[in-house]
Amino acid sequence: MSATAARNVEQAARYLGPARVLRAGAGRVAARLDDGREVDARLALACPYRPTAGDEVLVIGGADHFVIGVLKGRGRLALEGRDLGIHAERGRLRLSAAAIHVDAPVLRLFASDVVAVHAASLLKQVSSLRTLVQEKASLLGRDVDQLVRGPWRLRARRVVAKVKNTFFVNGTIVRLG
Repeated sequence: MSATAARNVEQAARYLGPARVLRAGAGRVAARLDDGREVDARLALACPYRPTAGDEVLVIGGADHFVIGVLKGRGRLALEGRDLGIHAERGRLRLSAAAIHVDAPVLRLFASDVVAVHAASLLKQVSSLRTLVQEKASLLGRDVDQLVRGPWRLRARRVVAKVKNTFFVNGTIVRLG
């Protein structure tokens, strides 16, 4: 290594330690070092992380400062204008969090075999819902309650209703046939 390169490395490595992000911008952060100095540092991370105020980052520097790691972060991984693929070639992909929020104009789920949803409660709120079933649809429940504020139409080739005790039909007009 040349003497100039060695001097540059020595000068660049005058500080190596944690820093608190004060403000974050495009590719840079304002950070407070452990010794109290406030510095402007360029992001030099291996992943596309966007720090946010309050993050604890690892900074190296002398004349110039660089963020080279994230110690405690609340920022985001951000890939602008690129597709992202996550592959678990021979295993499972698990996401774990206090809450998971997916926000996209289109969301598609594909499974070659089964999609299973297990939850204590499930809320579906949509403007319009259409369900297409190729073979058979089953609804199993202890109680089923449907409230329809407009017309409710049932069209079938054949309808079989079996009840154990009483079958009620309550309406102003009931037409059969």
